[in-house]
Amino acid sequence: MGSKSSSSSSSAPSNYRTASAFPSSARLGRVWVSLRRIACIFGSPNHWAVIIDVIGFGFINVQFGDDYLIISYHPTMADAARATRGCKICDIRTSCYDRARVGLTVGDLNDYVARLERGRYDEYCFFFNDCQNFARSVVDWLNGKYVGPGPIENGPDFHY
Repeated sequence: MGSKSSSSSSSAPSNYRTASAFPSSARLGRVWVSLRRIACIFGSPNHWAVIIDVIGFGFINVQFGDDYLIISYHPTMADAARATRGCKICDIRTSCYDRARVGLTVGDLNDYVARLERGRYDEYCFFFNDCQNFARSVVDWLNGKYVGPGPIENGPDFHY
């Protein structure tokens, strides 16, 4: 499994890098799940990603697809939301799942993602090892909140 890390939303994998765009001691804040339709047709399934506020520095978008992790860093939440994979002309909807556990840092997130790299998400498998289950797992690790099959969509929407 490879992974991608950059400030762009390209879907080609590259070498793994940690969230070095932000200091490892930077604290994690609010947590969102972002949803974007995979295709621009009514009823299309959604791709899911997790957006994490890095307090005082910006946002990290973490997502899983096509057998690799994508980690990208952005100055605004809108930029992080727009990095969610899917149909580029479809809106991105977000759901806020409170804050990360007190004391979690970018360094902790780097360690968690490195553990994921070593095996849990080796192969994409719809319904079992897919972007939805990945997002649920990340939110659970960040703050223990439950993400149901239909996220609450109580956050801002973003247009491309």
